[in-house]
Amino acid sequence: MKFKRYTLISLVLITISLETVEAQEKGTFRVNGGLTYGSKFGVEEDFSDSKGALGFNLGAEYLVGEDIGLALGYSQYAKQNATFSEDGFTIDAEVWVSTIDFDLRYYFLSDAVQVYGLLGYSNVKVTAEISLFGFTEKDSETDNAFNLGMGAMFPLSEKVAINTQAKWHKMSEEGHFVANLGIMFQLN
Repeated sequence: MKFKRYTLISLVLITISLETVEAQEKGTFRVNGGLTYGSKFGVEEDFSDSKGALGFNLGAEYLVGEDIGLALGYSQYAKQNATFSEDGFTIDAEVWVSTIDFDLRYYFLSDAVQVYGLLGYSNVKVTAEISLFGFTEKDSETDNAFNLGMGAMFPLSEKVAINTQAKWHKMSEEGHFVANLGIMFQLN
């Protein structure tokens, strides 16, 4: 019974999407915002290893052709608290990651549901605020990442869509998975 209900709801939503979506064309400008997850953008409480972290992302895309878009994005991941001991001293730290992403998108499908592949570059910044003996020191490091992934936009109306995206960040030493879920607004 539940399966039939979900199937019927899905068919209705797809039908509405097919009738309300506006054709994608050169010169279209979009903005988006939402949630992001980075599989290695957090730290364990004892700094022993990296772990996943949630955050938010903001972005914009300009279509330079019917099937090609240039996207710029910013992601900020939640601060992670960590404590570790070394040589009898306890060190407290807050660590967070932010990224600036430049992606080239190619749309394989640009009808009702818009599906794209992406290739790009990210500047990944890791910031740590370390406290020891009541003194606090803030330091950051940056790394470059190569991005490869896919995404899809599911229209809710003519100018609003749900945007999903998954990509692999390959940094200098290791790679990790990044997923985004948000809402996209077409401005023109």
